Amino acid sequence: ERAAVLIPNDESVHSYLGLAFDALGRQDEALNQFKRAAQLNPDSERVLNFLAQSLMKQKQVPEAVALYQRILVLKPDSVVGHNNLALALWELKDYSSARRHFEAALAIDPADVGVLTNLATLLGEQGSISDAIALFQRAIHLQPQDAATRGQLANLLAKTGKISDAIGHFKVAIADNPDDSELRANLARAHLSVGAFAAA
Repeated sequence: ERAAVLIPNDESVHSYLGLAFDALGRQDEALNQFKRAAQLNPDSERVLNFLAQSLMKQKQVPEAVALYQRILVLKPDSVVGHNNLALALWELKDYSSARRHFEAALAIDPADVGVLTNLATLLGEQGSISDAIALFQRAIHLQPQDAATRGQLANLLAKTGKISDAIGHFKVAIADNPDDSELRANLARAHLSVGAFAAA
């Protein structure tokens, strides 16, 4: 804090102080520091991201959306920018716009596993199960030891009646993350759904 007093016009000082406040859970103070940093350097993608993330934590989602849109004006090919804007729009229940920005991110980097799983989750929630399954399968192909994503894929496969495939994926996910009780419970439910009581 003393540095911000001694060097009040240094954006990096305010950014790092904001990060420190954020780590301590002092969200209001973090937000104020990020706002000051953005005033000093309004065209910094890094600073705008810090401020937008702080706004999201404060549930000031429309303000965060405006910042993410600003980031994409500055850097239209930012995968992170499109992904973060999509997440914020999802929070506002603007599902079609969220999907559009996830797809824009994937057009830039088709191998981004985080974006693949985000879009897959959104589509699954919206009832586009087959599209969601295809995206989860792409993500698993790229990152086969991601137990959480494999578990999400298995859940959707079970929902569509592909119980054998779901069980196979649950088993692989549990092998990668044996302490995950939710995966084990979902595997048991899958076994029970086909009458495999002993396996459950």
